Amino acid sequence: YAIGPGLNVGIPLGRLLVSIGGKALYVYSPVVGKSLATPVGVAANLRMSRTMSISSRFFYTPKAAFNSRQGGYVQTGAGIRMNVDPALLEVGWRYERAAGRNGAYEQKLLNGPYVALGFAF
Repeated sequence: YAIGPGLNVGIPLGRLLVSIGGKALYVYSPVVGKSLATPVGVAANLRMSRTMSISSRFFYTPKAAFNSRQGGYVQTGAGIRMNVDPALLEVGWRYERAAGRNGAYEQKLLNGPYVALGFAF
């Protein structure tokens, strides 16, 4: 699993909001172990109504950069987001992978449906 805060800056383009940002994540995997990762990436939200949007994201950390005890980290996903300020609820599909250093195996942390709760300020 991976858990931690993130910070994004968004650029509105009509109904589309494109964001760039980063995360500070505590990552645990039985193969790779405990580590910290600071992936950077992009996200996009296409507003369907005042409270609903379609969201997607891609965050990446290259091997041995901005990581402790792991070789790399990837997070990507897509879903439906419901915003009720300041909270947001997202349901969708997420894929996360952590790679080990020095020849350690990669491991999928998540490849399936998910539900997320967040706060926007």
